Amino acid sequence: MTDRPVSSFSNLLTKRETVFLLIYFPMHVAILPLMLTQIQARWRLVYDSSAFTLVYYAIGVVLILIFANSYLRRSFYALCDRFAFCLAMAALGFLLYLLLINVIAVSEQLIGIQQENLNDTSISGMAMQDYGKTFALAVFLAPLVEEPLFRGMLFGSVRSRNRWCAYILTVLLFGLYHIWQLVAVLKDLSYLLLIIDYIPGGLVLCWVYDRTSCIWTPIALHMFINYLGMLSLVH
Repeated sequence: MTDRPVSSFSNLLTKRETVFLLIYFPMHVAILPLMLTQIQARWRLVYDSSAFTLVYYAIGVVLILIFANSYLRRSFYALCDRFAFCLAMAALGFLLYLLLINVIAVSEQLIGIQQENLNDTSISGMAMQDYGKTFALAVFLAPLVEEPLFRGMLFGSVRSRNRWCAYILTVLLFGLYHIWQLVAVLKDLSYLLLIIDYIPGGLVLCWVYDRTSCIWTPIALHMFINYLGMLSLVH
């Protein structure tokens, strides 16, 4: 084993794994939540929002563990081979994330953007309903689904063709993924501005994956960021 950093990005996804994630991507983003909503209404199932979201992400985790388990295993070997480097990049990425969220916050104040992030409000409400379920889906399940889809499949596929396009496309779609249902339900395009709030996380997670070629690095960083977010809800 060696802690030597990689000289260039290497996408560890096979074509078969890429095809599966590409097919599942729109299902996870749009089709699956709509299907679960229809099933809930049709069978008159009563779920609180935390349980509903937990089921949503649990399905994603199961499917990724089944169809992309070899990718996760290869990435784990890459993590073991360059553990110190991956850890350093994750730590540096977190510091960069802290810097960016403060820059965004100051910029929004200067520009006069005061749009409340109702997605954060929803998570806070879910935590009040059932903190344990919300903690599990935010800290463990969501990163295990979102990172293989956004960083592994989306960023990794485009990165081999154009690095800047990979960053721009992945960061924008990552932000849109978190707020599109809010925009659709409220029918208010002004909430698209909330994409700005997800630029720091989306950008940094792409960067650490780009640097390490190991999906477990952004997964771990994503988990840590969400963990701190969940801790803030109880203090």
